[in-house]
Amino acid sequence: MIRLLNNSLINKIAAGEVVERPASVVKELIENAMDGGASVVTVEIEDGGSSLIRVTDNGRGIPADEAPTAILRHATSKITDISDLENLSTMGFRGEALASVAAVSRLTIITKTADASAGTRLETVAGEIVSKKAVGCADGTTVIVRDLFHNTPVRRKFLKKPSVETGYIEDMARRLALGMPHIAFRLIVSGSHAVRTSGSGLRAAIAAVYGASVSGKLVEVAAEKNGMTLTGFAGKPEIAKPSRQQENFFIAGRYIKSRLASAAVAEGYGTRLMVGRFPMFALNLTAAPGAVDINVHPGKLEARFEDEAGVAAFIAGAVEKALGGVKIVPAAVVKPKPKSESPAAELTKELTIIDINKKILSERREIETKPLQTARTLLYNETMAGGLRFREEVISREPSEIHEVIYKPAPIYPEPEPDMELEDAEGVFRDFTIVGQVFGTYWIIERGDSLYLIDQHAAHEKILYDELTASANAGKTVSQRLLAPVPLELAPPEVSALTQHREPLERFGYGFERAAWRVSVTDVPFVFGNALSPESLAEIAAALTEPGASVRGAVDYNHALIAMAACKAAIKGDSRISREEAEALITRLSRLSNPFNCPHGRPTAIELTKRDVEKMFKRIV
Repeated sequence: MIRLLNNSLINKIAAGEVVERPASVVKELIENAMDGGASVVTVEIEDGGSSLIRVTDNGRGIPADEAPTAILRHATSKITDISDLENLSTMGFRGEALASVAAVSRLTIITKTADASAGTRLETVAGEIVSKKAVGCADGTTVIVRDLFHNTPVRRKFLKKPSVETGYIEDMARRLALGMPHIAFRLIVSGSHAVRTSGSGLRAAIAAVYGASVSGKLVEVAAEKNGMTLTGFAGKPEIAKPSRQQENFFIAGRYIKSRLASAAVAEGYGTRLMVGRFPMFALNLTAAPGAVDINVHPGKLEARFEDEAGVAAFIAGAVEKALGGVKIVPAAVVKPKPKSESPAAELTKELTIIDINKKILSERREIETKPLQTARTLLYNETMAGGLRFREEVISREPSEIHEVIYKPAPIYPEPEPDMELEDAEGVFRDFTIVGQVFGTYWIIERGDSLYLIDQHAAHEKILYDELTASANAGKTVSQRLLAPVPLELAPPEVSALTQHREPLERFGYGFERAAWRVSVTDVPFVFGNALSPESLAEIAAALTEPGASVRGAVDYNHALIAMAACKAAIKGDSRISREEAEALITRLSRLSNPFNCPHGRPTAIELTKRDVEKMFKRIV
């Protein structure tokens, strides 16, 4: 038998879509306060929000006669007809927040408008009004939520421990504070401040949320194109983390979870990030009406773009341009002295200036020591007189046909090109003086009041990688024909994506044939004496099906293979080269748009300032 549900049950079901946990309540109430014109918002919670959530603001307040309507479903002041959804400028718009919260809690609203002589106190239980009276109160609104999920015990049973739920609330509060940095925000947990911002701008909000040290390592992002505007800050690679917890993406101030944005920002960073590290950023996107739909998720945490590829390219380009204009040489690490050790041991530890991931370093050494097993092997001439050259290897069978052999690796110190302008961010690698080489790997150069340690292997690896990328962009990549086509098992969307992007993939060196919904690889890029595997095209196909994907971004998914080839071809560590060869290497490095990181994200150089040295020798404190 089909029957109509009663209003109480309807409200509880609807609440389940909007109110997942206490953090959802905090989010909805803060957004209401922001929409109410508040400049100061204070949130107080106890027991992870299950027993108490209090949100107080100094906004416009609710008129006394409208307070009962505010807790009804689909009651809102944000929209009046369907066309308003295309021009939203508010955080909320559905009129479900207060109704959903009231349906599963004991709710109290205390509110007053500036022109009212008294305020209003409205109390509800499970969505039903039990009391309404006039009270004395300050202008603005206070919403008190007690005993969340008291009438839905199944939902309450599945809440995490109070400490975990508190963590969810703190995370959400920090993101909302970054999304509206002009609002002074406080989160109080059991009487103690957990988050506190001043409302004086985004940089100050980032300092309050992530610490003052982070705010000094930010790069400003500002771009505008085709009705879109992107503003905010991206962190320098040195503050990247092994998780995405520091990724903050907003649309018109509203926090959005977006794989498209995360991928686009990562593409903008390129090889500046080490593998497995994710950047810190707080970026706000505004777009023309109708270009973005935020009405696709009950909690308003997702969005859909009309032109996903265009938005992704815009974000990636803006981040790349911002990072390209700043120096990203990590400072030497001067470790604080431990109290328990002798003065001699303390001074020894203070001289530790390089902090490199040991795992990556050990993997790199393993790569460097392995011989190349290819038809054509790139050799390093120990005398360095001839730089890099190819040597033909004798193998047991005929190698596959290698065609369009246009790309040739350049020697470490080629003839200088006429009128080539040497530019790098802030001129770090210009007008330098070589001091010498240490450990057969690191060159010390002096420039102004700074010393730089240059890793000769990482520097040469970066040079070779960028040359390959430039060749691919110009359609001059070496391509190797396979002896027999290699079939790939792909999903129909992946096959369509490869077909759609056939031309740029062929420029990169891939060739393939399509028969119905099958793809067979006929050609693969030939990189520094190594042919990439046919299966690498399957990885690119999968990447191309991601929201907002591009060939450039998809190839970046596969760049580790190319980076490894560049690593094998580059001059090795523990190799002695002359001062003239080192100078030529550094000069070539200075010609790159990003000379500060190798393809794996490791720094090519580390800076040690005169002030750092003087602090080590206790000349200054």
